[in-house]
Amino acid sequence: MPQVCKAFFVLLVLSGALPFTSFANGGHCPPSPWVCSSYRYKTFKFQQKDVILFGSTERPPVLLLHELPGLTPECVSLAQRIADEGYAVYVPLLFGRVGERAFPENLVKSALGGWKPFAADHTPRPARTLRALTSYLARAHRGQSIGVIGMCYSGTLPLALLTEPAVNTLILCQPARPGFAWTNRRKSAIGLSNQDIEEARKSVSERRISILGFRFAQDKLSPSARFKAIEELFGRDTFHDHSISVEECRMWNIRADAHSVLTAHFTPIVGHPTEQRFRMMINLFNERLSSRAE
Repeated sequence: MPQVCKAFFVLLVLSGALPFTSFANGGHCPPSPWVCSSYRYKTFKFQQKDVILFGSTERPPVLLLHELPGLTPECVSLAQRIADEGYAVYVPLLFGRVGERAFPENLVKSALGGWKPFAADHTPRPARTLRALTSYLARAHRGQSIGVIGMCYSGTLPLALLTEPAVNTLILCQPARPGFAWTNRRKSAIGLSNQDIEEARKSVSERRISILGFRFAQDKLSPSARFKAIEELFGRDTFHDHSISVEECRMWNIRADAHSVLTAHFTPIVGHPTEQRFRMMINLFNERLSSRAE
């Protein structure tokens, strides 16, 4: 990126002009009241990057890709909840620090680290490390399948990890990259290279893969056209859109700018739409991850 573009990018971030700032729970949204009070995790290094592990390595593996503004307390709570359901949850630290909400700083760090947040057809550079990590998990959990969760900034990135045969279950939550989704083309873009999209489609054609999509129907940061594009690419038998409807939001008084289904705007009350989506995810993991399901 030329220096002039870098300067312009930083200026946009600092001025608050970037659309991501409206959902940065480190900027405008208060911390969730449902954050866990205690965590049980350990950290190890993989290719010089920190990976946080929740739960026992004897359990089926889930790879959780955190969102922007960082690996927030709400995301840590999600990892702990999944681990409490009987899974080994691996959370690679993509940028920032554990428990940090630092939207402008982490957006800049991620952009300089190869994420290209506004590129419609670019696979983020960290996908290379994540592919290697999924291969490592497949060896460490031999005979077990892997589930991958992407959220917001990393929302569609799990699709790029289907090259690992052990990955058979994906959860795509409110994919918000590429940003500046103001045109029809950008609204339907999924932020991966054409080559990676074709490789993902090839994987789907060769083995049984389940993909769930979660978002709030009124969420402008994660356009409905993006899920429609994913459905067209992978088919209704593979991709299942479970967006939270406008009617559900009205019934439960969910705020109009709600964005993060499983973290910042999650409510662990029986019957709540976000709790229902969490249960959908766990039920699918229970079905698909206990052993290699081809």
